[in-house]
Amino acid sequence: MHTQEDTYLSVARAAQILGLKQKTLANMRHDGRGPRFRKIGKRVTYSAAVLKSWLAERSDFGNAAETVVRRDPQRAARRRRARRAATTQRQRRAA
Repeated sequence: MHTQEDTYLSVARAAQILGLKQKTLANMRHDGRGPRFRKIGKRVTYSAAVLKSWLAERSDFGNAAETVVRRDPQRAARRRRARRAATTQRQRRAA
């Protein structure tokens, strides 16, 4: 869906356009909830066209940033438990 005419934006610029913090955008990327991105080496970029269409899809629901950032509390709790379990296992192995 990317064309030669696409303008690619940095994470900082994409976050500014979306009205989000860079960390929020990184979390969304990790969770698979954010706009499509492109990774070249370690550098993450966003297509301006993709950001525009992604934001337009969500703007029908009011404030796009508020709509996007909502998290599933059960999923967050599962992730916390998994992290705690992994930490406990590492501590046991180290002891």
